[in-house]
Amino acid sequence: MHPNHPPFNWHPDCQFELLIDGTAFFPRILQYIEQAQRSIDIEMYLVISGEATGQVVAALSAAAGRGVAVRCLFDASGSADFIGEERNTLLQAGVDLRFYNAITWHKGVSNLHRDHRKVLIFDQRIACIGGLGFTDAFCVANDKKQTPWHEQMLVVQGAIVADWQRLFQQSWQQANKPQRKALDSPAQKHAIVPLPQARSGLGRVAFSASRDNRDLVLSLISHIRHAQTRVWLSTPYFVPPRALRMALIRAARRGIDVRLQVCGNFTDLPAVRYAVSVHFEMYC
Repeated sequence: MHPNHPPFNWHPDCQFELLIDGTAFFPRILQYIEQAQRSIDIEMYLVISGEATGQVVAALSAAAGRGVAVRCLFDASGSADFIGEERNTLLQAGVDLRFYNAITWHKGVSNLHRDHRKVLIFDQRIACIGGLGFTDAFCVANDKKQTPWHEQMLVVQGAIVADWQRLFQQSWQQANKPQRKALDSPAQKHAIVPLPQARSGLGRVAFSASRDNRDLVLSLISHIRHAQTRVWLSTPYFVPPRALRMALIRAARRGIDVRLQVCGNFTDLPAVRYAVSVHFEMYC
């Protein structure tokens, strides 16, 4: 597909289920792995060996053993603490395992190009997306029956899953060539998909793959500008471009209920928290 192909379109009749925290979504992931009959495709940034990852490795190995085609694409930096023993377990079970943009000294700044997408696709009909990772901090409950990190996962079904499958296939094919310009990208510089009349079951995949691919940001700004009652955003890392900041400010000034939920003192990136605090006065 040519890199200037229009963005992904809206799909009707989609099904969505939001699962809050690893105590809800991790058992579901294991269930979907166990129930898969044909294929499992996983693209993940953060993979750290531990109790949770051990369960995933065992479940994926069992799936491959019963004939399911299993492909795992882990980011080379985010999976640096995924131990060799578990990697070998997957490979010996028949899992096709790749690592995105392996870090080498001669790549220089190209080593900073990471795959931060998190998507799991089962039998090309169920997609799980969100901010999760295969780590105990995301997936294993503590003594208070809570996971240390607060996270969500969205379970998606319907024709829209085919678009997530295309994105996975793109990353899979280009895992060793992440800087290639002719990306299989469905977005272009100035393309904005019109917002349809709101109705239940509508869904669209928006994402960013490069500096020229701003579909995700443009889509968010478009939704903010067309909002009639509220704009609620929740994100651990909020350092938005000027166009997004101004869209939020203008929405608040026209009476829209604008709320931002960002990370508090407990964060893995303190620098990002300080960076966003610079803009807080602007929103108040």
